Amino acid sequence: MRGLFWRLTCPAKELIGGERPKAAVDAVSRFWPSRARRGILIVEDELLVALEGAHLLMEAGFDVLGPAPDVAGAFAFLNPRSCDAAVLDMNLGHETSEAVAIELAKRKMPFLTLSGYSRPQQGSSFDGAPALAKPLKPELLIATIAQCLAAQRSR
Repeated sequence: MRGLFWRLTCPAKELIGGERPKAAVDAVSRFWPSRARRGILIVEDELLVALEGAHLLMEAGFDVLGPAPDVAGAFAFLNPRSCDAAVLDMNLGHETSEAVAIELAKRKMPFLTLSGYSRPQQGSSFDGAPALAKPLKPELLIATIAQCLAAQRSR
């Protein structure tokens, strides 16, 4: 390996300030009144976006797997266990999250994309999945995940 590698460890609550968005709490409560915690996989290579998403999901009452910065990391989280849904960034630097989307579809696990790519730029593996645009909108992220889980539950 060449280059500079570093690891930053910091509790998310110390890095990302603010209170839990009320709309996010309401969305989760509406779809999951039992407050049973659902596991959400985050696949995102941008550290601050990944930490913000993880913090928002945990504050809204979800368990978070990851964040995984690449496809190998995502599969490392998926192979020993399962998740209830996933948030996928399309572009993971030198690769895309398409392989993860294909695996999630095989497992019938809902996912959404959170990306700078437009819908037409996304591959067919992402068809049918909700697509959210960056920058991250907390209430929309939580509400969309809650809707994905509710749709899966009603099947």
